[in-house]
Amino acid sequence: MTWNEIQYFIEVHFNTIQWLLTFLILFMLPIMRSLVRKRLNNLLVKNRYEAHRAVLTRRILNFGLYLASTIALLTIWGANVQNIWIYFSSILGVIAVGFFATWSILSNIIAGLFIYTSNPFKIGSTIKFFDPEIEAAVKDINLLYTQLEDEEGFTQVPNSVFFQQSFKVLKISHNDSKI
Repeated sequence: MTWNEIQYFIEVHFNTIQWLLTFLILFMLPIMRSLVRKRLNNLLVKNRYEAHRAVLTRRILNFGLYLASTIALLTIWGANVQNIWIYFSSILGVIAVGFFATWSILSNIIAGLFIYTSNPFKIGSTIKFFDPEIEAAVKDINLLYTQLEDEEGFTQVPNSVFFQQSFKVLKISHNDSKI
């Protein structure tokens, strides 16, 4: 088969090829999710990650798979991906300007990601802040805040505080929660 014959075949059967590629991507998406989930579970068990970290990692990887599939489908059906990125970044720019006052939320999310990746303490660990002096046990860690418990009750500390103030980990939990 010559190159011209291949081009002619593609031109004649272009619509069929689009549908086949679409069904292939939609068929492969759950398989890829399953494979990624199994591999991730093996890594999480091997490295003894906590359950809340596993959930966040799964969500990030699932979002990446869906985003890649969406971009592939848009490309197959002839959408100009460059224009889509321009629209998307323009919308994000307008949102960023419109919600400039929410910079603290963004800093807490970024700090939460740093806490997630550096893992300076775990759920069940006891930490001590020096200014003001607080000693408390870590009860929950999420993207925006970390929940602490002391003798007075629960306190929600924004994650950015862990990068603005000094603290000391007094007791590290060896919590082996199930994934």
